Amino acid sequence: MAQTFDLSVLFKMVDRFSSPLKQAMHSFNKFSEQAKKANSVTRQFGMNVSDMGRKVRGFGAMLSVGVTLPLTLLAKSAIGVARDFDRSMNMVGAVTRTKIGDEIKPAFIELRKEAKRLGASTIFTTQQVADGMQVMGLKGLSVNQIFEVMPKVLELATAAQMDIAESANIVINIMNSQKLSVEELSTVNDVLVSAFTRSSAQLGALGESFKYAGNITRVTGLSIQETAASFAFMAKVGIDASMAGTAMRTAMAKLAAPSKQMIGIMHRLGVKIYQMKDGKRVVKPFIDILKEFERAGADAVSMTELLGLRAGPGFASLLGMSEEIEELIRLMGVDVGIASQIAITQMSGLPKVIAELVAAWEIVRISFMESKFGDWVQSFIKWFTNLLRTIADADPTMKAIAAAVLVFIGVLAPVISLLGLFVMAIGAIVANAAIIGTVVAIGAAFATMAAAVTLLITNLDAIAAWFNSIPEKINGFANAVERMAVSIFDSLTSMIPDFVLKWMGSGEGQSLIDQARVNQLATVTSNNKSSADITIKVTSENGSSATIGGVTKKGDAKVNVINDAYLGMGAAFGGSGF
Repeated sequence: MAQTFDLSVLFKMVDRFSSPLKQAMHSFNKFSEQAKKANSVTRQFGMNVSDMGRKVRGFGAMLSVGVTLPLTLLAKSAIGVARDFDRSMNMVGAVTRTKIGDEIKPAFIELRKEAKRLGASTIFTTQQVADGMQVMGLKGLSVNQIFEVMPKVLELATAAQMDIAESANIVINIMNSQKLSVEELSTVNDVLVSAFTRSSAQLGALGESFKYAGNITRVTGLSIQETAASFAFMAKVGIDASMAGTAMRTAMAKLAAPSKQMIGIMHRLGVKIYQMKDGKRVVKPFIDILKEFERAGADAVSMTELLGLRAGPGFASLLGMSEEIEELIRLMGVDVGIASQIAITQMSGLPKVIAELVAAWEIVRISFMESKFGDWVQSFIKWFTNLLRTIADADPTMKAIAAAVLVFIGVLAPVISLLGLFVMAIGAIVANAAIIGTVVAIGAAFATMAAAVTLLITNLDAIAAWFNSIPEKINGFANAVERMAVSIFDSLTSMIPDFVLKWMGSGEGQSLIDQARVNQLATVTSNNKSSADITIKVTSENGSSATIGGVTKKGDAKVNVINDAYLGMGAAFGGSGF
C-alpha cells in the first residue's frame, strides 16, 4: 500500500524558524519607523542650526558694520584730531615760551583752555584756533596779546570766510607795519572788510599787498584807508596781491626820494608832489598826488618813464580814479563795525549750524582723548611701539609669531561672520540628514548581505554535501524530480541530529524524524518500479531493523538503523547515494 510523504516535520520546522524571522522583521520595521522619525527630527534640527547660523552671521555683520566699524573710525578720528591739536599747541607753547621741555607754565594751560573754549563756542574748530595762536606767537605776540587779538582775528576770518591762521597773519602784518595797537584792530578789520566788499579785491590779496607795501606807505604818509583803497582799485584792473604791493612800494619809495631824472620828468609834466609843512618839505597826501598827475595829463607811458616798468603801470591804473578812491575812503570811515556785521551775515542759517556742529564734534573728540581713554591709548601705543622694537630686534622665529599675531588682530572683527557661515554649513549638513539616513540604510543592507555571505561560508561544507548528494546520473525527468526531493529532504534531515534535536529536544523530535524517514522511504518504494526489495520496520523503542535488497541491518539506536537503511537506498537505484 502506498504511503504519503509526511511534511509535518518540515512545517513545524518552518513554523519554528518563522517566529524569530517575524520578530526580526518586526524589529526592522520598528527600526525603520524610528529612523524616519529621527530623520525628520534631524532635518528640523539641521534647519534650526542653519537658521541659527544665518542669525549669527547677520549678528556678526551687524556688529562689524554697526559697532566695530563706527568705533574704529571714531577712535581713529579722535586720535588724529587730538594729535594735530597737541602738535599745534606744542608749537604755541614753544613760540610763546610757555612750554619748554617738561616745564608747562600756567599760561600754556590757559591758552589750551581758550582754544577749546573758542572751538566749542564758535564756528571754528579747536585745531583752527590753535593754528591761529601759533601764527600770532610766531609774529611775536605775547600770551596777553594773543588773548586780546584773537576775537578780532576770528571776526575777520568769519567775515572773509577764511582760515584763522591766514586771518591772523594778515591782521598782525598790518598791525605791525602800520604801528597799530591792539585796540585799533577793530578799525583794521572794518577797513579791510569795507575794501573787499566794495571792490573785486579778496581779503587774502589785500593782505598780501599790505605785506609788500604797508610799511613804506605808512612812512610816506598814507593812511591805512588810502592804502587799502588804492589796492582795491588796482584789483579792478587785475593788479592785486604781490603785484599791487610791489607797484605801490616802488612808486612811493621813488616819489619819496626822486632822482634827478624823475625831477626833470615831473618838471616837464608840471607836477608838484611836495608841499611845505612845519618848515619842512614833505610829500603831499596820496590823493593830491593822483590829482596832480591827472591834471598834468599823465598816462601809462609817462608814468612808466617816471617810475619804471615795475611801478609805472600799476600807478597809472589809478589815474582817473582819484574821486572814486576818495569816496571809498570816506565810506570806510562810515563803515564802523562793518566787520562784525558781515561776520554775522556770513554765518547765518544752515552754514552756521553746520559749522558749529563740526566744531562741536571736534571738541568732543579732543575731550574724549583728554580722558582716561587718552591715557590708555598713549600707554597702548607706547607698549605697542616697544613691542615692534622688540620684534625688530628678535630672531626670525619671533618675527613670524609677531606677524601671525598681527594677522589675527586684523581679522578679529569679521570672525563672528565667519563663525555664522560655519554654523550654517553644519546646519546644511544636518538638514540633509535624509541623505545620511539613506547612506546608513545602504550600509545596513550591505552589512546584512555580508552577514548572509558569512553564514553561507560558515555552512559551506553542508551546502557542498547537499549539492554532491544530487545523483550524477539522471534517469528521466520524473526520477530526477523524485531524487531531488529526496536529496533536499535528506539534506534537511541530516542536519536534524546536530541542530534540531538541540532546539526541539531529544524525545518528541526524534520520534518525528524516524516516522518521517519511514514514510519517505515507503513513498519512494511504492512509486519506484525497480525490483529492489526494500523493507523498513520499527520494532521497538530500543531497537530497529531495516531490510534493503534482502539485507537486514540492525542497531541499538533507531537513528543509526534508519540512517543506514536510508543511505542504502541509493545502491538500490544503482547510485552511490544521494
